[in-house]
Amino acid sequence: DRFLYLGVPPVLTGVSPMSMPTNYTTTPITIGGTGFVGAQVPLSGTPAAATSSSGTAITVTLPVGLSPGPAAIVVTNIDLQTVTFNGFIVLGPAPILTGIDVPFGPEEGGRRMTLTGSAFLPGAIVTLDGVVATIQQFSATSIVVLTPPHKEGAVTVTVTNVDLQAASLVKGYTY
Repeated sequence: DRFLYLGVPPVLTGVSPMSMPTNYTTTPITIGGTGFVGAQVPLSGTPAAATSSSGTAITVTLPVGLSPGPAAIVVTNIDLQTVTFNGFIVLGPAPILTGIDVPFGPEEGGRRMTLTGSAFLPGAIVTLDGVVATIQQFSATSIVVLTPPHKEGAVTVTVTNVDLQAASLVKGYTY
């Protein structure tokens, strides 16, 4: 009979850097830990090329074509034991917020406004002083939202992409 001897499971102790732009496909990502044996390392399911590997460290490069946002790093040993790190972020271009068509509205909210700019990514959120607005229409260069309720005063409007990069207009809207 055949059987597979399971070694010590891999343990991940750190990843450096913790984020990287999508176009940095030659910059090394170092994964530290113990128990790495013949490990494969995909990022969000896409194989990453290992440039060096030992029992305590694996160096890979960012795979081409990953979408911006969180990316799971999974170390899978030759005996199929795995460890996953969910704290890596693939960065897209930083959003730029350039304007708001109607920069004022009532405290009860519900005002339809259009934010303009660039590099808005699908899944982005819009907040007014930290309160999430309802997105009605979305593109890479404009977002139409309904304002949330808020007390009277000027507020900061922020667009935060899925990769956690953000752009703000301080005092961009007044209730």
